[in-house]
Amino acid sequence: MTSDDKPQILLLSLAHRDYLDVLYHTLLSRLYEAAHIKRAKHPTAALREMAENTFKAIIITDEALAESCNVENMAVPDKVKEYVHQGGLVIVGLHFPRFASSGIENFFHEFGLSWSDVPEGTAVSMLHEAYSMNATLVKNARVRKRVYVPIEAARPGFLGFPAQELVMEQTPIAAARVGQGHLVYCGDINREAGSTCLILALCGIQTAIDADLAESQAARMVTLFRRRM
Repeated sequence: MTSDDKPQILLLSLAHRDYLDVLYHTLLSRLYEAAHIKRAKHPTAALREMAENTFKAIIITDEALAESCNVENMAVPDKVKEYVHQGGLVIVGLHFPRFASSGIENFFHEFGLSWSDVPEGTAVSMLHEAYSMNATLVKNARVRKRVYVPIEAARPGFLGFPAQELVMEQTPIAAARVGQGHLVYCGDINREAGSTCLILALCGIQTAIDADLAESQAARMVTLFRRRM
């Protein structure tokens, strides 16, 4: 891929934590290798980058936009909504599901979501058929609009901890049609290989995740999710 062919991607990190880069090294290193990456850690920088560039995707990496009490961030959601309504792709994940659990519902409500399929052009063959994850789930996505769904035989919970009742109507990963664009939520909080593949595939980036890494990660978890598509 030549430099001109590389997609432009914005990492929106208004509540950035330095250890994000360590935890998500596999994902971020591949993004920096295969795309032109812009990173905004302040609302002013975010607004400037969105005004000056045309992005293939905006990745919201933390909970800042779900914190309504932060006045500094208030102009940014409107710009993100404008971007996605005009055909852009917004991916919500990484630190967002871990730190924004109390604000997730209001965040999605601001986008007036109606659930839809994964954006056209995403290579389904690049996604894992099934994998395990510890995730912050969302509900009220129609069955046909969930990207991954629970496997009925699975039981949520970590090894060594009691399993909880599996709620089949919930999903860790969902895609929403917003205007002419899409918003994709990835609720995985343990950096599973399958979620890395998903985010890269949405950005149009091919990857080969180490099979041993995926297997070792799967061994830690009980809950399994299969690809619906």
